[in-house]
Amino acid sequence: MKTDNSQTVVIVLHPTEHLSHCGTHLVGPQAMSQRQLLALGFKVMELDCEMLSRLKVRPKRLRQMLAEKYEQVMRQQKTDK
Repeated sequence: MKTDNSQTVVIVLHPTEHLSHCGTHLVGPQAMSQRQLLALGFKVMELDCEMLSRLKVRPKRLRQMLAEKYEQVMRQQKTDK
């Protein structure tokens, strides 16, 4: 029995330890996890913990950023098909 994961968005929070020294690429296990989620058909919304922490004091901007990230994930999946 095959499960349709294409309608599920997985939110992945990345602390700075999950990123390379330049802060742009995921390191080993986290990169593997992301590839596996994508291979299983999930939509992956990645969030930087440091950015979320900074925006915690600005709730409107935080909501706006989350909405933008969500829309980006949803658009990206449509163009990948």
